[in-house]
Amino acid sequence: LQSDTWTRTTAEKTFSDARQQQPGATVAGLFQALAEPSVEEPVKEQAAVLLRQCLGKLRNEGSTWSQLGAQGQGECRAKLLLLLEAEPSDKVRRKVADIVQSLGNQLIDIEDDERPNN
Repeated sequence: LQSDTWTRTTAEKTFSDARQQQPGATVAGLFQALAEPSVEEPVKEQAAVLLRQCLGKLRNEGSTWSQLGAQGQGECRAKLLLLLEAEPSDKVRRKVADIVQSLGNQLIDIEDDERPNN
């Protein structure tokens, strides 16, 4: 059990370092894992979870999102929509939809009095 904890801790540190030092390559690698048909479903699900973490807290200084730059952000938005459309697995598609929702909630500002009544 200690070996599993050490392995997980080491992997989490490696991922965190990659996000900080190479945000573009990290996000690109996660997109690649999600887009590749031969990647197993659990791996794609984990890639989606990690990608959502990368794209969280957009407005924080030094966030992965801010480090992508305008071009990288545009590519990210486009790739997410393509993945959402093309992903055959319901589980993975739901996780991609969660990323789109999270990103949209952070990017789009709507005043309370401007929200539609459902």
